[in-house]
Amino acid sequence: LTNGGRSIPKYILFDLRTGEEVTTWGPRPQKIQAVVNSLKETGMSKEDMMEAVQKAYNADKSISVQQEWFDLLHKI
Repeated sequence: LTNGGRSIPKYILFDLRTGEEVTTWGPRPQKIQAVVNSLKETGMSKEDMMEAVQKAYNADKSISVQQEWFDLLHKI
């Protein structure tokens, strides 16, 4: 669950030796999640919010996803 929602998958990385959770990632890059959070506060319609989030993803060109995964994998 992410903020009580079940629609967007998250990655959960486990230690193969211990079976313990090492870290999680998702449901979106932090930069895009900040956009989502701020848009939710405005009361924007779901359709308009989805369009704005897609525009944020397009402008980001997946740089945030790549950087977060790079940082995450180098911590392990």
